[in-house]
Amino acid sequence: MSQHLLPFVFAPYHSLLGLHILYAEIGLLHRDISIGNLAIRKIGENRYIIVILDFDLAAFADTLGNASNRRTGTAPFMSREVLKAVNPFIQYTHRIEHDLESAVDVIVWRIYGYRTHSWPANDPLAKWRKGTYIDMRNAKQVFF
Repeated sequence: MSQHLLPFVFAPYHSLLGLHILYAEIGLLHRDISIGNLAIRKIGENRYIIVILDFDLAAFADTLGNASNRRTGTAPFMSREVLKAVNPFIQYTHRIEHDLESAVDVIVWRIYGYRTHSWPANDPLAKWRKGTYIDMRNAKQVFF
């Protein structure tokens, strides 16, 4: 395997593992996983780590802070269930599976060639970032 591909092979696994550890060990939910909040850092010869950034919307799962009457996150990376909570007056509870699904969305985004704020010419995931929350959710439903 080419050495320059190593971070992209292991990054998806490590981001999911990191989110799980944050939740399992200290009960923390990130609530805003997006392509701009997961970074790859080289720490040595062929060694990389995933750095999870931007905890300003994070909340502990056992507090009322994870229950919200507004969606949190970056729209193209919100889980389908969070996008389903269309009515801003309906309360939903953010759970670990929402963060994990957002991380999978980042992986899909990268596979299709997206970078932080640029889109490939073909733009196969355009409906993930355009339109209403319902439109975005429907596009993800068809994809998965």
